[in-house]
Amino acid sequence: MKFPALLFSLLIFGILLLLLAQSFLEARERENKLALLRGEVEALAQRSEEKKAELTYRNSPEFIEKQAREQLGWAKEGETIVVLPDIEEEKKSSSQIASAETAPSSSSSNSAPLPYWKQWRIVFFGN
Repeated sequence: MKFPALLFSLLIFGILLLLLAQSFLEARERENKLALLRGEVEALAQRSEEKKAELTYRNSPEFIEKQAREQLGWAKEGETIVVLPDIEEEKKSSSQIASAETAPSSSSSNSAPLPYWKQWRIVFFGN
């Protein structure tokens, strides 16, 4: 009589032990997931702060003035804007002028490369 009661007690104890181990593993998995999510929240909070700082800078008068000067050519009263020629464009135009003076006009137009838009047009639509 004692043997079946002891076996039943061991069986119940084993089941409880398995349930406890399973609960422990699930809790540990949740803790790992929580740590991962906290890291993501921290990274997103840092990114949010960087974006807020960038937005503050972009709304500042200094940034607006800088963009107006660079993109729109804006100048304050009394300032003079000086536009320097592009060195590469100047080299191309001077070489084209020199070749036009030394060679006939038909050969200079054949030696000059076609603009990119014309090359793409030929690729897609032919001549």
